[in-house]
Amino acid sequence: MKSPDGYHDQTEIAEMARRCDARGLGLFLDLHYSDSWADPGQQSKPAAWASFTPEELASAVYQHTYDVCEAARVHGRAPAMIQLGNEINSGILWPDGHTSRPPNWDNLATFLKAGYAAVKKCSPRTKVVLHLANGGDNGTFRWWFDNITSRGVQFDVIAASYYGYWHGSLGNLQQNLNARYNKDVLVEETAYPFTLVDADG
Repeated sequence: MKSPDGYHDQTEIAEMARRCDARGLGLFLDLHYSDSWADPGQQSKPAAWASFTPEELASAVYQHTYDVCEAARVHGRAPAMIQLGNEINSGILWPDGHTSRPPNWDNLATFLKAGYAAVKKCSPRTKVVLHLANGGDNGTFRWWFDNITSRGVQFDVIAASYYGYWHGSLGNLQQNLNARYNKDVLVEETAYPFTLVDADG
């Protein structure tokens, strides 16, 4: 999988892991499974995987996840957490793992199971994170996690993005994070909504 901006390839991840270890920090890796930034509106397959069947995609997810985990191992210690995809409300590896166009929940579950197995093979103590956007939207979280858990997908942590202007009140966030899945939860992305001006660039 290429790194379009030349940053955060496996060599860079290994260096970051060494720096974290030297400072006594745990490392949290977020795998995007794409050649570009992934979010609910963009989850394109890497170009190198474009012709893969769903079975080949699952194998590629396993191998890539395992390889990155191993690359980040320092002094026998693997990352504290590894996230399988970024804001995956709409799935990963489109169109094969899309949640609605058309729904491919079984494929998505297979890909996430492959990622989970790879992490636990690399490091049984590393926590596997599944991350959605819209942290104040309990309906979306229940729809998504009900579909995933009904297909036997294992994970350790539920992560949410929460941007107050778009994702509801803090009360909405609290209600959503008091979830019914008996998992640890965290707000992984947030920002104070002081302006609507786009400053990402």
